[in-house]
Amino acid sequence: MKHLLLLFLVPFALFGQKQASFTVLVSEAKLYLEEYYKLAPFESDYYAISNFRLTKQDLIELRAKTIEAEAASKSPDSVEYYVMFEFLQEKITYRMDQIVKHSDFMKHDIEKLFTGSALDIKISDDKKLFNLSFDENTGGTYKSKISFVYFTDFVNTDSATFDEFQMFFPSDGFEKAYTLTTDEGVKYVLTGMVQSCSLCFDSFVYLIKFSNNKFEQEFTYNLSNRDWEDGVSYNHETKTIYVDYHLDDLTTFCQCTSENEEIATTEEQAAEVEGSLCSCKYVFNGRNFDFVKTATQKQEVKDKE
Repeated sequence: MKHLLLLFLVPFALFGQKQASFTVLVSEAKLYLEEYYKLAPFESDYYAISNFRLTKQDLIELRAKTIEAEAASKSPDSVEYYVMFEFLQEKITYRMDQIVKHSDFMKHDIEKLFTGSALDIKISDDKKLFNLSFDENTGGTYKSKISFVYFTDFVNTDSATFDEFQMFFPSDGFEKAYTLTTDEGVKYVLTGMVQSCSLCFDSFVYLIKFSNNKFEQEFTYNLSNRDWEDGVSYNHETKTIYVDYHLDDLTTFCQCTSENEEIATTEEQAAEVEGSLCSCKYVFNGRNFDFVKTATQKQEVKDKE
């Protein structure tokens, strides 16, 4: 989640100082990730500190955090779950922030370095756009992630610029990043899906372009629906976006939009009953995606039991 990312960024005033070793940052990030996933939400209110691999400095900081939070403790050797949860998140996010900013980032195979870890790494076809993320591990039905994005052409000028860059991307990151070469320059198609509640599935397709040291969104389709088999998807071979979903309480009408039409649907289609199927199609024209067609088909509400 972005607020966590922004909370633990290192002040840009410190950038002049000597960078930490890249390999050390990676090793520490992997260690803290392992310790982080020892925590199981709702399993226990307290954890024995000895169960975690922590440095002496970590123990000092953890003790200070416990006092600051006024957290009760069963014994001097235990810590409340939420205190340890926040402490390890801070340790991970700090190191991930430093890893994507590090001058040696592109000198290493980041996927190989984190093989076997809980870090999810997505890289664009042209090896320029990176998304590093990990499960926020809240135990809730919203499967949120903590996400960091790195782009080789982006220039860090100040903290505000970096924050704006990170906030541009979906808070849970993306699943795929496809590269399109156009007469307007290289563009990227981002796709992703996240479960936001027990029966809430959010999917998206974005077309973005990098210009003047920032990304701009040229096309977007977001969809929230109840069926995990429904949603918006992208076929890179045909450069076609497909939208297929059943109308429900989250999305109540067939919504197909194009650049020239705000909503390419009729009043009759908007009044379709719950359970009707909506399909939209968009094809890449060399610069952007063109709306091709929409269709609705009445059918009985699907049995979700």
